[in-house]
Amino acid sequence: MTNVTARHVNETESDRRGIKDGWYAISQMGKICSSRFSNREDCQAQIKRERADIDTYRHGADILFTEPISRVRLVS
Repeated sequence: MTNVTARHVNETESDRRGIKDGWYAISQMGKICSSRFSNREDCQAQIKRERADIDTYRHGADILFTEPISRVRLVS
C-alpha cells in the first residue's frame, strides 16, 4: 500500500461500484485496496500499518540479498 490514499466513496459512487459508502484505501488508478472504514482516521491508520509492514519486509529482503553468500546458512 505504498501509493494509496484514504478517500471517501459517497453513495452515488458506491452504488456504481457495488459497495457500501464509506472510507477506503484507493490507489492512484482508482482501485479499491482495502475493506470499508467508517472514518478517515481508521482508514489512514490501516494504510500506515500496511506501509510499515511492507517497509519491514523490504528491509529483511535487503539484508538477505546483501549478505555475502558465505554467511548465508542453508536450511534443509
